[in-house]
Amino acid sequence: MFKSIIIAILLLPTISFAQFSFFGDTEPTGEPEMHYYKFYDGIQMIEFDYLTAYHKRVNYLEQAKPRALTWEMVLGPPHPNVYLFRNENGDIIKQYGSVDVSKLLTVEESKKIAESHNSLFAKLGSVVGFSQISTRYFPYYLIGSVSNNSESALGLIDSFGNVVLQPEYMVIWQHGDMFITRTDSINELRDKDLNIRFISNMYDLQPSYNHYGFADIRLNDRWGLMDATGKIVVPCKYNMLVDAFNEYGLAQVSNVNGIGYVDSTGEEVIKCKYQSVGEFREGLLDARYNDKWGYIDTKGNTIIPHKYDIGIWFEDGLARVAKREGSQYYFGYIDKEGNEVIPLIYSNAKDFENGVAEVMIDGKWVRIDKKGNRI
Repeated sequence: MFKSIIIAILLLPTISFAQFSFFGDTEPTGEPEMHYYKFYDGIQMIEFDYLTAYHKRVNYLEQAKPRALTWEMVLGPPHPNVYLFRNENGDIIKQYGSVDVSKLLTVEESKKIAESHNSLFAKLGSVVGFSQISTRYFPYYLIGSVSNNSESALGLIDSFGNVVLQPEYMVIWQHGDMFITRTDSINELRDKDLNIRFISNMYDLQPSYNHYGFADIRLNDRWGLMDATGKIVVPCKYNMLVDAFNEYGLAQVSNVNGIGYVDSTGEEVIKCKYQSVGEFREGLLDARYNDKWGYIDTKGNTIIPHKYDIGIWFEDGLARVAKREGSQYYFGYIDKEGNEVIPLIYSNAKDFENGVAEVMIDGKWVRIDKKGNRI
């Protein structure tokens, strides 16, 4: 389930440029975006952001000139970012990568547009394309090359140009206060200061975007969760971890036996035995077991027996249920004790809202109250 390492710092999609374009009608040239940072202890960092420019160009071409081969494959790997460090006299004292410096602004000119290292832009990184391509891992910056195969060599520097991670990683992710780094065979989880909290050649790690503050971990095609300290809180025994922890502190999981729920400590509060589930509403979950729908609570207790052919979540204190007779389903409503407060006589039905629902009978939609009276 891991994504290709075509882009070594790929994060999950947040912006669809198939729907929105921020680049206008002019094709981006791929020239680097330049960022001047404020002097700190007499040193200024200047960033030539080739990665952001590259992905802006790729995204533009993918929309304007789609083709069978992706534009990443056509253009090849992006140029690595370049960083210069200079003193107040304008002397370059440290450099990562080679670049034409003839167009550099003077020290005085740069001070007028210089941004802080802890600006919101720097903290968020660059947001471009179909994904977030982060060249800024606050308070660190990406160095090294991104390859279109498994030969990426990525590292991090701080705002003084000190190498804090050697450029030897295929993948670097930042997720909240954690970093995940990967080489050919080693996965590491690091804290915000880049100290290793977990290292393994058995487990695969990636940021968990459904569970903020956690990493998704995989072992033998089974998934679990790890917290920012490197502790495995949900063991790797599930086919899938679905959605974030809900308002009841539960996250949906599944294995060969079915669907269930775990809490943030990894306890399987609701056993994996259900064929389908709906949504927790008003403290109850509609769940299908042995091909019949019923309702369970947040502890996994069966509150309403599994006896319906259709069961929909609770809304406004009542839930829609149906039983099948031949090819026809007949709908009605039950309360939270399982009482059929409105008989199952309708060919279709909608949720109650503010004490009123629409139901279909004799081919027509009519409105009823919670006692089944027409209104």
